[in-house]
Amino acid sequence: MSEPARNRRERHSRETIRRMIRDAALRLFVERGTSSVSMGDIAERVGVTRANLHYHFGTKGAVVEAVFSEHLQDVEAAYRAIWLDENSTLRQKTAATAADCRARFYRFNDGPRGTRPWSLSGQARFGGEQLPDPVEHTLQRFSKALERCVRSAVKQAVVRGELRPDAPVESIVLLLTANIYFGPPITQYTGGIARLERHFAATAETVMAAYGT
Repeated sequence: MSEPARNRRERHSRETIRRMIRDAALRLFVERGTSSVSMGDIAERVGVTRANLHYHFGTKGAVVEAVFSEHLQDVEAAYRAIWLDENSTLRQKTAATAADCRARFYRFNDGPRGTRPWSLSGQARFGGEQLPDPVEHTLQRFSKALERCVRSAVKQAVVRGELRPDAPVESIVLLLTANIYFGPPITQYTGGIARLERHFAATAETVMAAYGT
């Protein structure tokens, strides 16, 4: 038996509101950190009552967990698409990651020298906040997944002959992932997005100069 039209509309309405709540909370958490954002702040940004917010998520902790889980899944998917692409070179993967960071930077900054936070994971790592254990586990899982993707790309570059067989895979992984992890403070404190893009380009140039074939 098919779902009644009224039930479908109600379900879609609930999903739409939950999506609006998660989107608003994500932006607030990136801008201000989770500890500085209240349920009232989120409700005001969405344009719903606090009672409505509690109806959909129950607690602020549930909002935080939902936002981190969904957002980091999206970011991981984007990085998997970049770093596991068998048709691009290591240098191209690095450039594509810099472009992804640039796009996310401009979601929160109006110009290239903007100093606003733009990364949820960056805000969590460098904001000095106490996060719920499930969120900490989500961040750790994300970091391990990212490093696996980059490690796979570096190993592939060795197999394809882009890098010499003696290239230190783990050291190169550390160099490449550091730009991702420390991208937010680089843009905030050392010159905006152009500075981060130079970091990515310099890392790729150095790796290729040292170990490229």
